[in-house]
Amino acid sequence: MRMQTPFRPGSAPGAVAVGRARRMTAEWIIGGQGLGKLVITAALSLETTTMWAAILASSLVAGLLFSLVTLAERLLLPWAERR
Repeated sequence: MRMQTPFRPGSAPGAVAVGRARRMTAEWIIGGQGLGKLVITAALSLETTTMWAAILASSLVAGLLFSLVTLAERLLLPWAERR
């Protein structure tokens, strides 16, 4: 059985999802001002409710961006191959 990926390599929604994960990782490493920093700060302070809320918020934002880019891709590229 072949494993299905949630996006095609090189697709716009895939780029958004990967970009979001990379940006949060960069925040964790360099200490920016965003959800990545909030997750780390809350985890180090043992504020698990805040930590999970920030993780959930980040997941929701990523899912929303993925959906918006997928919709834009379908509307702007009607000739593109669908799986």
